[in-house]
Amino acid sequence: MNKETIRTRLSEYIVESFLYDEPDFKLADDFPLFEERVIDSMGIFRLVSYMHEEFDVVVQPDDMVIDNFGTLASMTQLVSMRLQSGAETSDKLMPSM
Repeated sequence: MNKETIRTRLSEYIVESFLYDEPDFKLADDFPLFEERVIDSMGIFRLVSYMHEEFDVVVQPDDMVIDNFGTLASMTQLVSMRLQSGAETSDKLMPSM
């Protein structure tokens, strides 16, 4: 999956989930999501869940820093990096019952 596809899907999710009162908002790659109070710490958990569902990636504990979630560009990079590294999915991390 290319970065533009990742970026588009993340942008659509952020606008729909966090900027729902501004559906025509054009999210720039460098828009400061924390400073503008679009996303808070609970929002990160929602984004992590979305990244797993949409892209089948697991965000590692070391990835859980504001720098990786502060802008659309940083989230796009995180997902792209996880896809390229072949990070384990939760199916591999958690044994089936």
